[in-house]
Amino acid sequence: MPQVFEIVNPDAEGGIVLLCDHASNHIPPEYDNLGLDEQLLGSHIAWDIGAAALARRLSTLAGGTAVLALFSRLLVDTNRREDEETLIPMVSDDNAVPGNAGLDAGERDARVARFYRPFHAACRISVMHALESRQQPLVLGIHSYTPQLDGGAARPWEVSVMWDQDERLAMAMADAFTAEGLNVGFNEPYSGETWMHSVKNHADAHGLPHAQIEIRQDLLATPQDEALWAIRLAAAIGGARAGRKLD
Repeated sequence: MPQVFEIVNPDAEGGIVLLCDHASNHIPPEYDNLGLDEQLLGSHIAWDIGAAALARRLSTLAGGTAVLALFSRLLVDTNRREDEETLIPMVSDDNAVPGNAGLDAGERDARVARFYRPFHAACRISVMHALESRQQPLVLGIHSYTPQLDGGAARPWEVSVMWDQDERLAMAMADAFTAEGLNVGFNEPYSGETWMHSVKNHADAHGLPHAQIEIRQDLLATPQDEALWAIRLAAAIGGARAGRKLD
């Protein structure tokens, strides 16, 4: 069976774990693309465009470990709790997902066992390894978002920081982005209270500083864009640590 996750730099000692839930739009052949055409599978409904390349670049720059899910969020969304209704989405940005309609409990459980749980096991292992480093580890979610949902308003934010109860890392990184003159979203267009399951799940268990970063997808359109954002994120993390903003 093909691997459903990738761990980049598993032996890194930088005390950073990057979680990339929506790194891929891959759907195994037996699922028949969930009844969707190739254009939709290449769009934001199936994955976070640019997020995987950014996570890989940042893991190298920051000396951290990145864990990437190698399957589409439409099969099962690792950034949801197992008991959430949207774990396997019926609709995404007003697009019905035919292959997810009428799933019985057995098929739902099979997807969770095949895709969801192995990814989260890899996240747990990576966090445990980071806890062995000399620095206080941090956990950062790497995501991207479409500039505009179907029929929705244009999203002006270039980068968004998300948090729930622990705002240490999010605010420290937001300060760095604001200092560059970037248009920063604070828990928008998505809120860390509801859409940050993976990061909270793996960081809260150990009281680690954590946040989720969302970058607008049109700003991750080229390798040069990805490199620029990796540098920005690495600098923001470094600044947060140097300024002792994570204590």
